[in-house]
Amino acid sequence: MAAKKRSNRPGIGVGLTTLVTIFVVLLLTAFSVLALASARADMSFSVKASQAVGSYYSAEREASQWVASVEDLIGGREATAWQKDIVALKDNTEVRRVQSGLQLSHNFEYDKTHVLEVHLLIAPDGSVKVTEWRNSVRDASWPTGG
Repeated sequence: MAAKKRSNRPGIGVGLTTLVTIFVVLLLTAFSVLALASARADMSFSVKASQAVGSYYSAEREASQWVASVEDLIGGREATAWQKDIVALKDNTEVRRVQSGLQLSHNFEYDKTHVLEVHLLIAPDGSVKVTEWRNSVRDASWPTGG
């Protein structure tokens, strides 16, 4: 009879093993969903960072070309000739006369909130010196060009 009782009892080990297996599968599924969400967020961040860096270096290139164009405009000419051309610049360049020559300022926007500011000092002998090259965060009250 003792042998019959054992064969009629359902096995506790099978039900517990099934519950543990289901729990482990649910945990693995939850962790895989979290890993997928994290990977998507990292991908989105990487794309935005890549675009921001590309925009910044595009502004750097434009600024370098602007400095080269100012140097070409001066090009060893007499001060009276190049000063008129510099003052006549109309490409959003601010020109101010200072005691040590002419100061040129130009802003290069590279995204909605950042600007690369470049300031040059042109001495009376025609030498060009970059006095400032910096990134700025635009204020919400900053006037937009469009």
